[in-house]
Amino acid sequence: MKNFKIIPCLTLAFFFVLPAASMAGETVYYLFRHAEKLADNPDPGLTEEGLARAENLAAMLKTAGVTRIFSSDYKRTRDTAGPLSEATGIEIEIYDPRNLPGFAEQLKEMDGVIIISGHSNTTPELTALLSGYETEPMEETEYDRLYMVTFFEGSIRLNTIKQD
Repeated sequence: MKNFKIIPCLTLAFFFVLPAASMAGETVYYLFRHAEKLADNPDPGLTEEGLARAENLAAMLKTAGVTRIFSSDYKRTRDTAGPLSEATGIEIEIYDPRNLPGFAEQLKEMDGVIIISGHSNTTPELTALLSGYETEPMEETEYDRLYMVTFFEGSIRLNTIKQD
C-alpha cells in the first residue's frame, strides 16, 4: 500500500452505527484509546463508565464487517476490545505498542476492517503512521476519540469521530 494520496477529512459527529463491511479493495482501520480505567494498580481494568463505553464501541462496530482486532497487552485495552471480540467471534491479537512503526507497516499489508485498541500516547501516533496525516495529541482524560483511516483506490481518508 504505497504511493497513496492523503485526503484529510475531519468529522466531529456522534455516530450510533458505522458503515457495514468495507467495499471490495477498501481497507478500514478503527483506532481508539482504551476506555475509562480504574486507578488502583499499574495494569488496571475499566471503571463502570469504561465498561459501558466498551459495550457502546462494540455496538457501533459489530456490523462494520470487522476482520481483525488488535490490542496492546494491558487489561484496560483488552477489556475495551473484549465486547467487540465477543460480539463478532474474532479473537483479540496482541501487538507491541513500543514498535509502532513496525506494527503500522504490518497493518498496511492487511485488508479488511481492522480494529486497534491502544493508549493516549500511542493511538494518535499509530493513526499518523497509517494515514500520513498529522494528529492532535490525546489528553490523559480523553476517552471519546475514534479514528477511522480508510485506504481506497489510491487515496487515504482520515476521519475523527467523537463518541457519546
